[in-house]
Amino acid sequence: MKNCKICDGNLDSLLAYNKMPKAAQYFPDSKTIPYDLGIPLEIYQCMACGTVQVPAKPVSYYSHAIRSPSWDTDPFRKRQMEQFVEEFQLSDKRIMPIEEEPKPDTYNAFLMFNYLEHFPEPRKTLTQIYNNLEEPGVGIVEVPNFDEIIRDRIFGEFIIDHLFYFTRQTLRFICEASGFDVLRIQEIWEGASLSAVVKKRQPLTALPFIENQKQLVRDIDNFVASFESATIWEAGHQTLMMLTMMERLDKIPYIVDSFTEKQHKYTHVTHKPVVPPEQLITQPVGGIAVIVGWQYREVLQHIGSLNLKPKPTVALIKKAALEIL
Repeated sequence: MKNCKICDGNLDSLLAYNKMPKAAQYFPDSKTIPYDLGIPLEIYQCMACGTVQVPAKPVSYYSHAIRSPSWDTDPFRKRQMEQFVEEFQLSDKRIMPIEEEPKPDTYNAFLMFNYLEHFPEPRKTLTQIYNNLEEPGVGIVEVPNFDEIIRDRIFGEFIIDHLFYFTRQTLRFICEASGFDVLRIQEIWEGASLSAVVKKRQPLTALPFIENQKQLVRDIDNFVASFESATIWEAGHQTLMMLTMMERLDKIPYIVDSFTEKQHKYTHVTHKPVVPPEQLITQPVGGIAVIVGWQYREVLQHIGSLNLKPKPTVALIKKAALEIL
């Protein structure tokens, strides 16, 4: 079973050709013609990520891009570069053209023009670039447009030099799977290529979670501490977590839950009894903190139907904030 070099999904056979050129460069001469017999070219599609690919060894020269002399002198390239520099304020930054297999380095932006499809492990290649990037960490990735090849049935585009054939969707996938946010993808060169502008994805910071955690747990603690006793309605996963962080568990004799399978058991770690709502009648509390997500209206109706006397103060935890009703 062959597996995808991008996502490790299963490959399914798509096309097969015989006696195909063994390379798009380094033509045979009169001495090597007898040995130039052609190779099989088998093309597959990944059933997981959808990328079309040739699961074969790359050509010997894949680690260095081969360009035509006019590649960088086209007016389109000049305009493209000017816009790229202006958009991301790169005038004093290092912009790296990826013309060979990337090694550990540092730069602020990169350009990879019709080269990614040559690499045997393109995700590994993009990940190395990701690791090299410093602020603002942007780049342009261009590949032959397989959407056009499909649309116009251009079978002549299949060649052993190109191990991968990217559509707009699969180009986005590999860039995102390699740590980039895709800002936009457009067709260029009259549809011949796809051009993706990408930016290095910034990791999340734990600080907002920590700050909110401290505030909400403090608010719940203060709420239950203002009564002789209080409880929390529903022994869901949020309640189980909150209980492990609270300091005033002494004020909570039990946890209320209407789900019979949880009743007459105990909360994880904190070991508070889980009881049915009717316990509020026989063992009243001064306050009830409701932690049920968006289903709080149903719980409020249930509390009202119990006709509790004296009527307890109810607080709702909506998303990550406490609201006293």
